Amino acid sequence: MEKHYFAANNTSVGFYNYFNNIISPEEAERIYILKGGPGVGKSSFMKKFAKFLSELETPVEYIHCSTDYNSLDGIFVPEYKWLMVDGTSPHVVEPKFPGLVDEILDFAQYLDKEELKQHANEIKKVNKEKSRFYQSAYRYLEMAAIILNEINQIYDDLTDDNKKRLEVKKL
Repeated sequence: MEKHYFAANNTSVGFYNYFNNIISPEEAERIYILKGGPGVGKSSFMKKFAKFLSELETPVEYIHCSTDYNSLDGIFVPEYKWLMVDGTSPHVVEPKFPGLVDEILDFAQYLDKEELKQHANEIKKVNKEKSRFYQSAYRYLEMAAIILNEINQIYDDLTDDNKKRLEVKKL
């Protein structure tokens, strides 16, 4: 059976990563940690591997990226207790049992460094802009949480708890 879910999220108090709740390193047979920065093909690699497993009728759980649901942050194969995750920021994952359970796959080794150098200023500028947008998004989430808390407080102040309990009992 195919499952799709998010194991990380952006909240009003920052980023939360729940990768450790999928399977513990003590229970896992294999944890593949993909490294290499944004745009190196980690998600594409996981999609292709998951497709291969699905064609073998092996159940796969798809762990989607919290900022781009079309992108994968990981896949989990319950039958074999395999977890493959994007171990780069913001959901940094480091090996707990290197060589025994954990294996790092470093996609950065395949980058064309000379090509990257030619675009260094543009890459740095885009990364800086991306950071600014994330900071702005977190401020908006913070403000939304403040507004939601205010609304909830107003509802609580205007709601009779005894009436709520009686209505619940009727159900």
